Amino acid sequence: MKKCLAYSCLMLCVALAGCQSTPTKNEATKPQVTLDDAQQLLDDAAATSGAEQSALKLQAAALFNKLDKPDRALQTLTSINASSLGDALYANYQWIQSNAYFKQGNIHAAKGRLEQPRLQALLARAEPYPNRALATELAKCRSLRAQIYTDLGLQVEAINERILLGKLLSTIPQTTGNGAAVEAQQVSVQPAGSHPETLANELPDRQINQEMIWMMLMDMPLADLQREESQAATDTHKGWFQLAIVSKNNQRNITQQYDALLQWQRQWQGHPGNNPLPADLELIADIVNNQPKRIAVLLPSSGQLAPVANAIRDGISAAFFTNLAAGGVSPELRFYDVAEGDINEHFDFAVAQGAEVVIGPLSKDKIQALALRPALPVPVLALNQVELSHPGPAELFQLGLGIEDEAVQAAERAFADGHRTALITTPNTTHGERATEAFTAHWQALGGTVVANLSYFNEQALSKSIEQILQLDLSQGRARDLRQLLGSFEFEPRRRQDIDAIFMLATPRLGRQIKPLLAFHYAGEIPVYATSDIYEGTPQSEPDLNGIIFSNLPWFFQNTPEKNSLLKNNEAPAKLQRLYALGVDAFYLYPRLQQLGAADRANFWGQTGVLSLNELGQFNRKQQWAKFRRGKVQALVTSQDDTISAVQ
Repeated sequence: MKKCLAYSCLMLCVALAGCQSTPTKNEATKPQVTLDDAQQLLDDAAATSGAEQSALKLQAAALFNKLDKPDRALQTLTSINASSLGDALYANYQWIQSNAYFKQGNIHAAKGRLEQPRLQALLARAEPYPNRALATELAKCRSLRAQIYTDLGLQVEAINERILLGKLLSTIPQTTGNGAAVEAQQVSVQPAGSHPETLANELPDRQINQEMIWMMLMDMPLADLQREESQAATDTHKGWFQLAIVSKNNQRNITQQYDALLQWQRQWQGHPGNNPLPADLELIADIVNNQPKRIAVLLPSSGQLAPVANAIRDGISAAFFTNLAAGGVSPELRFYDVAEGDINEHFDFAVAQGAEVVIGPLSKDKIQALALRPALPVPVLALNQVELSHPGPAELFQLGLGIEDEAVQAAERAFADGHRTALITTPNTTHGERATEAFTAHWQALGGTVVANLSYFNEQALSKSIEQILQLDLSQGRARDLRQLLGSFEFEPRRRQDIDAIFMLATPRLGRQIKPLLAFHYAGEIPVYATSDIYEGTPQSEPDLNGIIFSNLPWFFQNTPEKNSLLKNNEAPAKLQRLYALGVDAFYLYPRLQQLGAADRANFWGQTGVLSLNELGQFNRKQQWAKFRRGKVQALVTSQDDTISAVQ
C-alpha cells in the first residue's frame, strides 16, 4: 500500500500542476501521465476510506483535467462528499471542479463553483492562513476566478481578484525541507521525503500577477479608474488605481507625469505596485532627464500629399504650443520640405543640423527607402505604415491611420459580442480590399466564419446585390414555383439565416443607402459593425445610420486644447480632423519611443487611439467605440454598450 500511496502522490504533484493555466518552469522535466495513471489512483482510492480516499479521488480528478477529460473529472468528483472535507481539500475540490467546467466551456458553472459560501468564507479569512497548503489552494482559486472574470468581461472584478491574489501570495511562507511535506499532507497523502518544492511550483507566479493587474488597469478608461479609486475597498486597491491614474492622466506632459509618479511613490512606499514599478513607469525618470532638444519634421510642402502634410503639420504645431503653455519641455522644431529629392539626403542633412529625433516622412516609398538602411543614427517616427520584406532598423517606428487596425478591432468587438458568422460588405476599391483582408484574417483566427462577401462597385445595383447576397432571390424563386403548383397564396420572402453580424466599410452617403436596404431586405436586426469611414464628424442628424456600431478616434469624443485651437468652433471634415489628431499624437509620442519600445504591454492613450508597438516597430491602434442612436453619435465606454456622451 505504501508503494501505491507514494505513486499516487507523485501523480498529484503532476496532475495538480497540470491544471494550471500557466506552465511552471519545470514543465518540460515532468513525467508524462496517462489515463491509466488516473485509473490507478481510483483503484488505490477503492482500497481506502475517509479523508485518504477523498484525497486520492481528488488527485485522479485533477489528473483527468490535465488529460483534457473534464467529463471524467466531474464524474469522479460526484463520489466525494465535499462537506466532509477539511478546508484545504475543500478548496482543492472546488478548484478542480471549476477547472473541469471551464474546460467544457461552461464558464458560468465554473464561476459558480468558486463562489460557494464556504469557499467565500475561507477567502475572506484574515491572512496569514494557518498553513501553507490552505493558502496555496486558495491562491489557485483566486487565480482561476480572476481568469474567469476576465473572460466574462467583468474587468473590475478581475482586477480586484488579482489584487487580493497578490496580497495572498505575499503572505505564503516559502518553507523548505520536510516542513513543506508536512504541510502538504493537509492537501494530499504526500509521504515525507517527496520533493519539497512541489507545492511552491503550483503557486501562481507573483510577478505575472502584478503584470496582469497593470495590464487590466491600463485597459480601463480614466473616468472608470477615478470612480473605482474613490470607492476602493482597501488601501492596496486605492494605491493601484491611483498609480493607473498617474499613468493615464499625464499622457501629454511627461514631466508632469514624472512629478506625479514621484509623489505617488512617496505616499505609497510599501505598496506592491512600488516593488517593482510597472516596466513602462520605471523608464520615465531616464526619459525625462534625456528628452530630445531638437526635432526635425520631414513633410512635403507641395505635390499630391501636401494637403495631408499641412494638416499633420498643423496638429504638430498645436501640440507644441499647448505643451509650451502647460509648462512642458518643448524642443526646437525644424520643418524640412521633402517633396523633391532623395529622402536619405534630407534625413542626413537634418541629423547633421542636430536633430535628435525625426518625425516623418509621410509617403510609403520614402519610408521604405529609410527602412533599407541597416541602422538609423536617431529615432524616426514615420507617419505611415508599410509592409517590409525584411526587418527594418530598430530605430524606425511607424504611426499611421491604416484601415487594417479598424478592421481587426471590428472583428474583435463582434466576436466578443458573441457573433460567429459574418457578412462583409465593402466597396470594390483598394481601401475595401485591405479592410476585407484584415477583417477576414483576424475573424477566422478568432474562430469566426465569413459566410459571404459583398464587394460592390455599382451603387445603382446595391439593392439587387444585397437581395442576392441574402439569398432572397432564391426564396422568391421557390415561391414562384409553388404558385405554379398551388395557385395564389400569402408569401413573405425569407433571407438566409447563417449571418449573425455584418462588417461594413462605407462612407456616410453609402451607409445611408445600405443600412435601410438591409432593413428592407429583412436583415435590419443583424448588428452592423463599421469603420470610422461611416462618420463625417459633423453634428447633423443621421437617422438612416441608427444602430450602426463603429470605432472612431478618441479625438472626436474629447475636448482638448489642441482640438479647440485647431477647430476654433468651426466645422472641419472628419478626414481633416483625423490628420490633426495624427500630428498631435506624433508630437507627444516622440519622447516616449524608448519607453514604448522597451516595456512589454506599454500603451499610449492618444488622440488617434490607444497605441502600442508591435515587434515590427509599428503602432497598433485601438479606437473608441461609438454607436448611432436617434440620429446622433454616442460614445460607448465599454463593450457592455454603456454610453458616456453624445457628439453634438
